[in-house]
Amino acid sequence: LYYSNRTKPQPTDYATISSTRPSCTTSAPCVAVNCPFRSFHPSYNTTCINVDSLQLLKPTSPGELPSNDPTNGQEYFLNFGYSGVLNLPDNINGRIFNHPQKPLQIETQRSTLNLTNLLCPSQPYTCGDGCECLHMLSIPYNNTVRFVLANFGMETHPIHMHGHSFFVVAVGYGSYDNTNNFVSDTNVSLSCSADETDAPGFSDQLCTTMHWRKGFTPSVKVTTSTLRKDTVVIPSGGYVIIQIVSSSPGFWLVHCHIEPHHLSGMAMVLNIAQKLQNPAPSGMTTCGDFSWSLADFYQKLDFDPTKSSSSHCACITTTTQLGLTIAFSILGFVMLIGCHAL
Repeated sequence: LYYSNRTKPQPTDYATISSTRPSCTTSAPCVAVNCPFRSFHPSYNTTCINVDSLQLLKPTSPGELPSNDPTNGQEYFLNFGYSGVLNLPDNINGRIFNHPQKPLQIETQRSTLNLTNLLCPSQPYTCGDGCECLHMLSIPYNNTVRFVLANFGMETHPIHMHGHSFFVVAVGYGSYDNTNNFVSDTNVSLSCSADETDAPGFSDQLCTTMHWRKGFTPSVKVTTSTLRKDTVVIPSGGYVIIQIVSSSPGFWLVHCHIEPHHLSGMAMVLNIAQKLQNPAPSGMTTCGDFSWSLADFYQKLDFDPTKSSSSHCACITTTTQLGLTIAFSILGFVMLIGCHAL
């Protein structure tokens, strides 16, 4: 790994790299980047550089930054529950994700379709014992949106968001046993009870009404150097605060990147600005082959949600056209396999 503003390393430069674990001592401690916990036990002689202390080398353009505060109070708490402790599949806010059988862009265009029976109940408490449904969160276009990704379980979860890169603005860790440095309890800043009589605890993995405890307000400041990612690890017993600008209309999956957790139900969909989404081609009504013109393809490629379809440019270079033709052929083959798998 090297950066573009540095000299490219030569093969001989790697000769001194050891395949064994380095010796970490009090006088020469090791450094670990992106630790999934607050710190190592002192006996490891290893210093953690946590994800919320990392900064971008190439700053974000100020015009791409979210505000410090979410638009119209759009702060969403997502509690990632793990089946290793619970007697039910993995979930988010007690909702076990039921994958749709067809792309949602197609489903929402069919006038006869009613998603009501597929979607999760709107009231969080109705999923107190867990429910299997299409977990979807609808978000307006071009808003600053804050997500509090919480983990009231003993295992860490790498959470991946499609369609957007997000800004990591804060991380909270669980309570640690000062003797052995193990996580002993969940973060004290979060509550699952309306009257806040609940004590922190790993038993709250099915919490569907998570919120900040009274008197606690997270300190959030987004700058041009704030770390930008599409995957982040939620520490055991803790949380990660991320913020996005909802500038990419579409149905975007959010899921744990541990595949068994995802497939078991630890996933959901962000429905960003549905009325501004690029609709599926008119001939694409289900899985399988369909026909459309080259002009239609270019128009879809240049789709801009902020402009009318009549203003979309249908021009493209020969080189790009060839690359897109190859890419689309591969995509069609993958989609075909996926449909047969259903």
